[in-house]
Amino acid sequence: MRILERRFTFIHTHFLTDCEKLPAEVGRQLQKDMERFLRAQGIVYGIHFEERRSEKGLRIVLECIPLPRKLDAIEKHLAELVRPIPRRPRPVTPILVEAPGPSRSRAADPAAGESPSAQSSASGAEAALFHTAQ
Repeated sequence: MRILERRFTFIHTHFLTDCEKLPAEVGRQLQKDMERFLRAQGIVYGIHFEERRSEKGLRIVLECIPLPRKLDAIEKHLAELVRPIPRRPRPVTPILVEAPGPSRSRAADPAAGESPSAQSSASGAEAALFHTAQ
């Protein structure tokens, strides 16, 4: 991830990045590291993240506008922290697990010559197994 631009609003400093999505755990760690650095600089304000639909990148928002010299040091430190973070998180493939349906094997097939009582006890065992699995 890279910082592309710096913008100022009334009371905040926005760092626009090329990051498309920031995983929550990475965001918490980045916030923790950055706030530790800010405290060392004598700044008591924190940072937060914003995503806007009108923009491609993620915004890292510093909740103040520091003096120019401190701002340059903050941007440099922030750039070092975000450099190893990928622009896009690795894709996650959802895995859908379906409940087992009634299975039909040759042993429970009436055409295979098994008695109906053996079939009912087999289906009862399957039902008990399915009930305990949930």
